[in-house]
Amino acid sequence: MRTTRSAQHRDLLLRCVAQHDGLREVLLDLSVDPGAPGALEALEALTTSRRPSVVRWRHRSAAGTGHPDLLVELAVRRAGNRSLRNEVAGRRWAATAGVNTPRVLAHDTAGEWMVGEAATPVEPDPAYVDTVVAQARLIAAAPAPPPGEDSRSWQAPPVARLLNAGLATTHGLPVPLFLRAREAYRSLPHDQPVHGDFYYLNVPVDAAGRPAVVDWEFRGQGPEFSDVLRMWVSLPERSLRDQLLESLLGSASAEQRGRIGVVARWMAVRQLAENLTFVVRTSQVSLDHAREVLPEAVAVAEALGAP
Repeated sequence: MRTTRSAQHRDLLLRCVAQHDGLREVLLDLSVDPGAPGALEALEALTTSRRPSVVRWRHRSAAGTGHPDLLVELAVRRAGNRSLRNEVAGRRWAATAGVNTPRVLAHDTAGEWMVGEAATPVEPDPAYVDTVVAQARLIAAAPAPPPGEDSRSWQAPPVARLLNAGLATTHGLPVPLFLRAREAYRSLPHDQPVHGDFYYLNVPVDAAGRPAVVDWEFRGQGPEFSDVLRMWVSLPERSLRDQLLESLLGSASAEQRGRIGVVARWMAVRQLAENLTFVVRTSQVSLDHAREVLPEAVAVAEALGAP
């Protein structure tokens, strides 16, 4: 089955290249022949997606050339066009704020395709945590970003939201805690620039080993500490979470400590809710992680005096 899917990905790539002369020219200028066997590798994650809106291929540069790997992204549905336009706009804004992102080398203005430098997800370690906290602070200190295009359309439709709520409740979502945490979070000022989904898989590293932020479609305004605490709940090791929280609290005022508690609790309970719904289709490892972090976040919120 994997071979068949790989062939399907290759056929799709060649059809899209044939339809978009600009893409073919860009690839050839970068010394990438899209028709050559093995030139572009379909990303493994795409083989499990039933209806992807964007299909991605990676070109691995020859060792010793000093050239970064390339990522080719093609929209295959309307949502994909929007996603690629949002990504280009988001990275452009991030660059003005000094935030490191993978460089976009070429793109179609309608969002049909994008070619950029590739970045690679890594297992977080202490040095990574320090660097991503610095990136989150750059985002928070930047001028307000333009909101993502049609960002509300990423919400599930009303029927799906009801189904998700029922499924999450059936599988152990603490509903009173969820409602209280959400209300407290919503009551905070939403006045700081945010990435909107700042977790470690959205902050891979570039060819130089620097964290490079991707997936900018949810950028906008949110409460203080939203991005850094989204990262906190996602970190797989307790020691890394402790490191991040200690760094955050070390410079926080008494008032900010209460807000940190509110945001930490909401990010944790939201993470669990997302992992309990069928839309996410998450792994058992991710679900176990979300369940582990929630009581930790609740304890932090109580210790910091969060309402």
